[in-house]
Amino acid sequence: MKTIAQKLALFGSSTLVSLIFVEILVRLFIPQQLIILRPDIWRPDITFGHRHYENANTVVNVGEGTVHFVTDSNGYRVNRNRPENKTKPDISILTIGDSFLEGLQVENEFTMPEVMRKYLENKYNKSVQVDNTGVGGWNPNHYYLEAKRALAKRQYDLGIVFLCVINDIITTEVASFPPRNCAPRHELRLPQSLEWDEIIDAILYPINDFLETRSHSFILFKEVARIQLARIGLTAYYFPSIFEVEEASSSQWGTTAAVCEKIQSEFSKYNTPVFFVLLPAVYQVHDEVFKEYIESFSIDPESVKLVQPNELLKDEFEARGLQLVDPLEFMRRKAEDDLKMYGSVNIHFSENGHQVVSEYILPIVESYLTE
Repeated sequence: MKTIAQKLALFGSSTLVSLIFVEILVRLFIPQQLIILRPDIWRPDITFGHRHYENANTVVNVGEGTVHFVTDSNGYRVNRNRPENKTKPDISILTIGDSFLEGLQVENEFTMPEVMRKYLENKYNKSVQVDNTGVGGWNPNHYYLEAKRALAKRQYDLGIVFLCVINDIITTEVASFPPRNCAPRHELRLPQSLEWDEIIDAILYPINDFLETRSHSFILFKEVARIQLARIGLTAYYFPSIFEVEEASSSQWGTTAAVCEKIQSEFSKYNTPVFFVLLPAVYQVHDEVFKEYIESFSIDPESVKLVQPNELLKDEFEARGLQLVDPLEFMRRKAEDDLKMYGSVNIHFSENGHQVVSEYILPIVESYLTE
């Protein structure tokens, strides 16, 4: 007769063998993208907190396939095997933004700056340079700092600032950011209390950090069970409060617009026009994704308004004489034709997303350049 200890040992060993078998099957037939720490892409910075390494040349996979990541001497993302332009181009455009502009989900050739560059060169038969300064994790405070930095180094004919609706509504103005590690890890420790948040931070977060860099089956489980995990607070998915109707009276809309007004003032010092583009979230464009979020977070549909940030920011920008371009309705019409503009794993733009937004804003770009 087996003892309890023997039964537990048998159960533990059989469970381990099963997990190893499942891991092998997932790796062979449905491999997943592991979370990979990349200290070779972003570096700490005493003003911006973090920014790209200069002259980087590597590959990265954030869930949509392996892409090349190459930067120039300024840390701006560029095409691989394309020499840095040492002569003054006929047309120079500065683009500023966060991870949506950075575009690590696609090869640089398919990002919005490159789509615009190729279109303008082909149409006008002129040399065009579109600098992509986008860095994941930045917000309008960073955009202002980058505008000051970039405009002091080079003359531009036009500026385009891309605002991500889910990340770029800010509550405070910040003059600088302390250097930061872009890939922090949680250390396993004894919880200091039995509160759920403390257990998550002390035990579950460190286990997650360990497995998400090593286990394909764990990544697959998180994707398949994301709704269930969201209900118990064990997911990185979240639904921003900016869509809640009760946030309509918040000061964050004015704060965001005020920082963007500072950005425009900086461009005005160099007699360079600039406009702002509001990039929508995936659930603003695709109804089925919104329904999934409603279910995941048990949201009352009457308590949220998906176009609220767009409407309130438009009012704040107009009051300050800023041009805010909003491709939301254009992208919704494209979605009705079953065009997928966001990644299947990653919620950033796919090649189609970069192409559609570029298609929408290019007439505005041309109107400024022809003036």
